[in-house]
Amino acid sequence: MAGEIYQARGPFLVNFNGMDVMVQQGTTVRAGHPLLAGREHLFEPFTVDYEYEPPAPAPKAAAEDEPKTPRTRTTKPAAE
Repeated sequence: MAGEIYQARGPFLVNFNGMDVMVQQGTTVRAGHPLLAGREHLFEPFTVDYEYEPPAPAPKAAAEDEPKTPRTRTTKPAAE
């Protein structure tokens, strides 16, 4: 999902989809959500305190590093 995230500046009560909804301070909502429409002044951009950047995936082994022949399992003859 993309889009900026907003958080409520303070608590407020709103009629949303025919129901009274109590939005608490700090409640987050993504840009484009109908809860923001006409209520933008009640929200501020959400700022992440501790960002995480996942490590880059390891490079895939080159074709020459892969075995040329498939490995096969050998079995011993059954003992008589």
